[in-house]
Amino acid sequence: MKILGVKKPIKHDFPRDILERRSQQIRAILHDLKMKFDPNVVFCPSLNDLHQDHRVVANCCLTIFRDSAALLAYEIVRSTIDFRPNFYISLSDKDMKKKLLALRCYRTQYRRTYFKPSIFKALARFRGSQISLKFAEAFEILRMTDL
Repeated sequence: MKILGVKKPIKHDFPRDILERRSQQIRAILHDLKMKFDPNVVFCPSLNDLHQDHRVVANCCLTIFRDSAALLAYEIVRSTIDFRPNFYISLSDKDMKKKLLALRCYRTQYRRTYFKPSIFKALARFRGSQISLKFAEAFEILRMTDL
């Protein structure tokens, strides 16, 4: 969080189980965050993510932020199989380095074959090539409001 400039991260510790059982608790947390921060933009996993926990979070976000914020879904390399981006944000070389540095801190995933800097960089290069840029981050628009 420090690398990304987040000064006061909010963390909730859920037991290691299926989040489906906790969707009401997740919606309550998201509702509290909505009331506290009134965000203009919310990022969540894709609704087409294979991982059940990612889908639960995406569905909860869609419910809670359905009429109050732009809702952008991101892809997760290993588990998003049907990702159809329709919103892109350009990434500079500096942005890309910062992203890779931040991802390196994610220790629980870093040892996995799909969680390598070269893969994230290649994906950003691929998404950039779709809009004639060197690097880009791609999203699916789930809801769009005035930004």
